[in-house]
Amino acid sequence: MAEKTNVISLEKELVNKNCEIFIDITKIIGTMLQDGHAIFSFDHTEAALSFDPAPSFESKLARFSQEKIKLVTEEIVEISLMLLNNQEQTLLNQAQEEGKTAEAILQKKIDAVKQYIINNKLQTAFHFYRTCIGNVLEQFAAQRIIKAASQNYPSQETILLKMTVKDNLDEINKQSILFELYEDQLDEIITILTNLKNQNKPNA
Repeated sequence: MAEKTNVISLEKELVNKNCEIFIDITKIIGTMLQDGHAIFSFDHTEAALSFDPAPSFESKLARFSQEKIKLVTEEIVEISLMLLNNQEQTLLNQAQEEGKTAEAILQKKIDAVKQYIINNKLQTAFHFYRTCIGNVLEQFAAQRIIKAASQNYPSQETILLKMTVKDNLDEINKQSILFELYEDQLDEIITILTNLKNQNKPNA
């Protein structure tokens, strides 16, 4: 009887330890998302969490195995999608079938995802990609180019833009375009986008 009690106690300790590890990794990933070293990406049906960690984050993650980080990341994505779809109670109902301990552990994980992962920006992105059925922006890059003077023209400074769009329903279908602007055109684009942005601001 004592042996059985010890086994149950060890199992409970292991479950709690795994939950603590989940929360620790979730907290690190949440900070990485805030600092731009992790990306939570969506399309019409899929979602993914990818990393480009700075050395400071690599050292924090180094105490966990790659397998553990992978498993926690997958669980973060799964829980996040359920929360974004307003399915928290469904998750908890499933855990209830496994017992009160499983439900309590899941609640802690849900709370961690809510605290460190879910925010208004992520919710907006999720709703956008789940409802858009056309092309969406995948990449936008810009750089300045200085053209040397020629016999007939003075030196010029222009802006080279690259835009890549993809079909939100078929990620393989992508297209990129490169084009140049001069300064006045850049100002015009900035003005148009600024006006659009300001239209969405609440009145003071």
